[in-house]
Amino acid sequence: MSKKTPEQISYNMKQVKCKGSKIEVMLMKELWSRGLRYRKNVKTVCGKPDIAFIGKKVAVFCDGEFWHGYNWEERKKDFKSNQEFWIPKIERNMERDKEVTAALESDGWTVLRFWGNDIKKKTFGLCRYNRKSSSQSGGRRRRIKMPKKYKTIDLCAGIGGIRRGYELAGGFENVLSAEIDKNACLTYEHLYGENPMNDITTEEFKEKVDNTKYDVLLAGFPCQAFSRAGKQEGFLDKTRGTLFFDIAEMLRRTTSKAFMLENVDNFITHERGKTFATILDIHIFC
Repeated sequence: MSKKTPEQISYNMKQVKCKGSKIEVMLMKELWSRGLRYRKNVKTVCGKPDIAFIGKKVAVFCDGEFWHGYNWEERKKDFKSNQEFWIPKIERNMERDKEVTAALESDGWTVLRFWGNDIKKKTFGLCRYNRKSSSQSGGRRRRIKMPKKYKTIDLCAGIGGIRRGYELAGGFENVLSAEIDKNACLTYEHLYGENPMNDITTEEFKEKVDNTKYDVLLAGFPCQAFSRAGKQEGFLDKTRGTLFFDIAEMLRRTTSKAFMLENVDNFITHERGKTFATILDIHIFC
């Protein structure tokens, strides 16, 4: 490979965007999709943060690993040429980051700094950040530790509508599914690449849930038994009406952090409220 001339290097450096970079755009789109409104590259705020929530006094910086010295003590060893230029330049960038962070914090701002690769891989984590200082920062700046995805199980799954909603929200991955309708299972397999054919009423499946580490239980608890459009047999429907009790048993047997059950509005008024009262009397978390 031919060595680049100083003019070529200078031209390449000028092509690097100082604002509107790919990682900034990714983060901005994620914030916007969550209904969070912000200003970008605010000149009146110290350091001209990439994203600023003026009213909340929160400044967000999207830091590229190269320019801001990620894992610097190791990475600076990679510079084999022109070290007298690059090492002082990047170290000055790092020092400026500390100065900007300190100035903002002294003025009552919360400063969040995200590494570029974290934004690319774990954008969801922005909305649930941990304000723990990174040992790599070498200063007062806050680096964000991205949380792992929450694990869900998808019961009475149908074709996976509830699961899809959670996955689109970000931060969730499904680890176990259950559905007994053959056509629904075929569609589910086409959409997600896995066949959910499992019967939640069996002890075999309940033991499978016992042995599965998950955080959130999702269930499209069949609405037919309670819907105004059906016979409204409720718990008397031995096929679909009693599945709630199987779900409640699984919740009691495991350590779910949360659960969500789908149903129809008539569920609350069914049997003049007696059905819903029965549900409320069930002690799920014992």
